[in-house]
Amino acid sequence: MAGNPINISNLESMVTGLREVVGCRIVVDAGGEISDVYVTAISDRAPKQIARDVNTILQVKGGVEIDHRKIQVALLDPAAHRPGATAPDGELLVEAAPAEALESLIVEEDEQPAPELEPEPDVLLDEPDDDDSLDSGDFEDLMAPRVLYEKLTVTHAQGRVTASVELSRGDRGAVGEMEAADTPDGHLAAVIHATLEALLMLFDTAMNFDTPRFDRLRFGREEVLVVHLEAVEERVLSSYSGSAVVRQDPRQAAVLATLAATNRLVGRWVLRDALDFDIT
Repeated sequence: MAGNPINISNLESMVTGLREVVGCRIVVDAGGEISDVYVTAISDRAPKQIARDVNTILQVKGGVEIDHRKIQVALLDPAAHRPGATAPDGELLVEAAPAEALESLIVEEDEQPAPELEPEPDVLLDEPDDDDSLDSGDFEDLMAPRVLYEKLTVTHAQGRVTASVELSRGDRGAVGEMEAADTPDGHLAAVIHATLEALLMLFDTAMNFDTPRFDRLRFGREEVLVVHLEAVEERVLSSYSGSAVVRQDPRQAAVLATLAATNRLVGRWVLRDALDFDIT
């Protein structure tokens, strides 16, 4: 692998696309070899099962073979994962961990350089068993096409903020936009609505979403942004929640948490015909 540089951002994006995984950081040594893979997940499954999924996706889609003992998993308690509460008025929500390089994902007026990330703290470790194997259902879930977060653009004018979220799935792309009051909560609400709008431009569904809700949770030294969605389809009410680890910008966390909340829905939705939403 030393003669073939590894695209760490792409590998981290693959891992964070797995079910229940909310954060990933891959460390390479001076020779360009992967030395550690740190993963955070909200799950009641054993850490070795999460590590097994990570190892498989890196080998199958990333083309990278690593010693499974280098994969270190920290589990967050699902019982403390409380969706549905809104953030207190005026409180600035914490910042997000993007799936790709931060500087390429967000464009904003008067943009400030992103602060340098501190090294991840040591976390609870577990190792997968050598005889663990991936069943067919899990393998299909890993290989299913994912909706990717491409870019978030934020503009400000006359006390209003407009969020524009660009998503893609395969060779298809869509951009959703939403305007809201230029407040911390308004920024997040606009981003969540714009993400949902982009999804509904990509997919054909009769599902109608209510006003999203969001909350901030702390797990040890990490903070997580939780998005809770309620929707109705054919008079049946259902709810979904997703989360993203906070690092750089709360609005990016809102995009990733919304995608996490709708991940299984997207697997059932039908992709729209390109003519339905492409602008020529």
